Amino acid sequence: MAVIVGALVYANYNISRGRDNALGWALLQSRGYMREPTNIIGHFVDTGVIEYEGLLVLRDDIHQYIRIVRIITSLDQRHGAHWREIEETTYLLLDFTGELRRLIEEEGGGTGGGNLTIQGEEISALGEVKNDLDSIYANLYSAEIVIGAHPKVVIRDSEISSAVETALELRARLSSMDEVFDIEWTR
Repeated sequence: MAVIVGALVYANYNISRGRDNALGWALLQSRGYMREPTNIIGHFVDTGVIEYEGLLVLRDDIHQYIRIVRIITSLDQRHGAHWREIEETTYLLLDFTGELRRLIEEEGGGTGGGNLTIQGEEISALGEVKNDLDSIYANLYSAEIVIGAHPKVVIRDSEISSAVETALELRARLSSMDEVFDIEWTR
């Protein structure tokens, strides 16, 4: 009987270790996919130009981020509701970038490529989006992550809750972007 209990404890430990390693790897990957959109949006703000090609890269990175967040949600069931809120906000950001691409295509006569010059209120609003993403990033990815033979992933409740609060603020901000950029989009 002791051998069976020992085997079960060992098996459970290995499963837990495997899950922690998988969660750690997923968090590390998602961190990169979230940083890139923040950098791209920062570039748009700094230059005052939204580049069509940049929006395509942004779209691809957001798609990858959503894919990985779904994996994280399944691995970090304790914070599953938090990760779903982050995913929902990310979808809205994806929709917004799609509307910007559509706006550039309309202004360019239906062709891809081209740019959209932004100024004043548009730069300010996009800058706030970047600030929100920076805040979400700082709170989501401050976790202690150790992968390998003795994996450990520590996600603090207060930090992920703070990230979700900022994500909800970002959703509200994105919902008002139709007025700032004079676009009509359904959410």
